[in-house]
Amino acid sequence: MIIAHGPIAYIANQAIQKKRIDQLKTQERVIVSLFSLFFGILPDFDFFLALLLNVPTYQHHQMLTHYPIIYILLWIILKLLTRPIFNTLNKKNQNAISLNLLNIIVDTFLISTMSHMLTDTGIAFFYPLAKVKFGILQVFDTQNLFLPYVFSPMFALEILAIFIFIGLIYKKALKSNKAVNILLKSLTALSVALFVSMVIISQYTYNNSKMKGPDGSINYDIDYDRLIDSDDMDIGNDGKNNILKANSVDISDSALNIVNSHKWTANPKIHYSFGGFDAYRLVSQTYFDAHLPIEPVLNDYIVKNSEQKKYPSKKTDYITVLFNYLQSQDILIELNTDESVGLPYGKLLFIQKDSGKIINAGITLEGNNIAIVLPDDKVLQMHGYNVLLESYINENSHVYIQK
Repeated sequence: MIIAHGPIAYIANQAIQKKRIDQLKTQERVIVSLFSLFFGILPDFDFFLALLLNVPTYQHHQMLTHYPIIYILLWIILKLLTRPIFNTLNKKNQNAISLNLLNIIVDTFLISTMSHMLTDTGIAFFYPLAKVKFGILQVFDTQNLFLPYVFSPMFALEILAIFIFIGLIYKKALKSNKAVNILLKSLTALSVALFVSMVIISQYTYNNSKMKGPDGSINYDIDYDRLIDSDDMDIGNDGKNNILKANSVDISDSALNIVNSHKWTANPKIHYSFGGFDAYRLVSQTYFDAHLPIEPVLNDYIVKNSEQKKYPSKKTDYITVLFNYLQSQDILIELNTDESVGLPYGKLLFIQKDSGKIINAGITLEGNNIAIVLPDDKVLQMHGYNVLLESYINENSHVYIQK
């Protein structure tokens, strides 16, 4: 969650302390509201602390400032100190700041920070009793690797929370207006529909945009070189790039896991817009799941072989770039399609037309099967090598495989 921690903290605090807050004066209610928003985003100030301490910012959830026990202990201390501090104030200040208001603000601190922790993901909520990490919204944290965050269920939920927040503020602070009422209700209804739609769509697409270490936990820098692995062309720093060092077993297992998910392909094209897989997405996700992203390697190849030294764009034909890169490394061989062959598993395979255009690509699996998206596939699945040849028998095509 990125933008809705403050609004959600406000909503939670208003719901839990409604009776107490309603008894406050107008200016006191405003003060409590502002504190709830501030306390709701307070834990994320460790992002700046990470910068100061030279800690990678993607590790800020692992800092003490994202451990709920810290805020519970602080709340207990504040609770114990509230009355003594109030008693030190003179009469004028005691009249301006009531003990009741101070207690509500202290409880707002706990409610708001806990709402942040509960709506975050990967939080060790029961530390130090247990190191297990979770979040009540974890199930909605399903971002597609090839789509921006705004297309995820979590972002849709954030939008919904913000509209609920705006509605509550409008109801409490402004005069009622029929047109505004209709607008807010319509926007809230649309945000509900968007959220439900994103949740449903996410069930049909293969979603994994988080890099994981050998133990299955999220790890964006497995080799501790301070370079995020999704941008690292040599994970492990052994002098070999991610494509050349890939283990056939790992690649085969990764590809098999993807096609066995039976999620959407890019057919029809509208599914591509929602995260459905074409040939390149299948190959890219396979290497990503094996913690060996290929984009850094291909981007480096593009820049080094571009006369104008331009960065790759969204229109870059990465599957052709991948083919050209492997050819430049002399690690592609053409298969004789007239002969029966036993394919090695965990290898990249390409279909090329006589014109030189790459029309498909996949990854070989055990048993002469291939993880590939054929033109009529609606969902991900593996195909036998013979089925592949039959699909392109009239295409005047050539088949190349990685050595």
